[in-house]
Amino acid sequence: MSYAKDGGSWRTNGYEANVGPGDGFNDFAASNRNVSAAESKKYGFATVNKGTLSLKAKRAVDVPGVNSDGKRWLGIYLVTDNNKNLTWRYGYFEWRMRDPVKARGMFPTIFMFSNLPNRHDGYEGAEMDMIEIFGDPRGYPWAAGVHFNPSKLNGKEGRNVATLDGPANETANWHRYSIDWTADSIIYARDGKELGRLTGPEVAWYRNANMGIRMNYSMDPPWMDGTGNHSTDNDPARGTTLCHQFDYVRVYSQKPANLPGGTDDPY
Repeated sequence: MSYAKDGGSWRTNGYEANVGPGDGFNDFAASNRNVSAAESKKYGFATVNKGTLSLKAKRAVDVPGVNSDGKRWLGIYLVTDNNKNLTWRYGYFEWRMRDPVKARGMFPTIFMFSNLPNRHDGYEGAEMDMIEIFGDPRGYPWAAGVHFNPSKLNGKEGRNVATLDGPANETANWHRYSIDWTADSIIYARDGKELGRLTGPEVAWYRNANMGIRMNYSMDPPWMDGTGNHSTDNDPARGTTLCHQFDYVRVYSQKPANLPGGTDDPY
């Protein structure tokens, strides 16, 4: 992995973090610090083994020497580099992913987010969330949805498109998660099965958005206070490493014709 000034496709923060492309920062949506590219390389927060990318979260006390900025957890955040034209308006986006370690406080996400710096036209916070697990130690329920920030749509900040609960929606095994974004619809799917869609004004709103891919593993989202889904000093156990694992991330200008369903790589 390399960040922008090294010519890589990914950087370890978005422009909205207000830090340099190689710097770490405190996660604005969770209770951890996201490490820099150099820290990730030194301490193994983003690794590739036999073609599988692992994005990791670790307790700060288990990583002596790294700057935690007072946070209990350290995580990793990868963003497609807008300077490499890795910003899209429409397309088919698919991740083959699993979260093999389930634990209290887990907040792994894959999503699309506005990827143009210095934007102040009401679309700088545009967001399409493919999967967010809000701390439940079972690894579900998880949600997919959108955010119309900051311009809002009919007074709404966003809305949930689907909430997936129960063992049938487990996240510990390999599954294919996708967003099919066209001028007429935004369709969320897992393993080729539609979970929910947006049409009409909600899709029209995104015609003004330019989106990049975001993948991160953070911990303890602050809005889950009081739910019992935050980690504690001993849960998960000291030494536990949590991880998002990716077989691939693929982008197409449009969804391939006759794309098969299922959990396996279709190609």
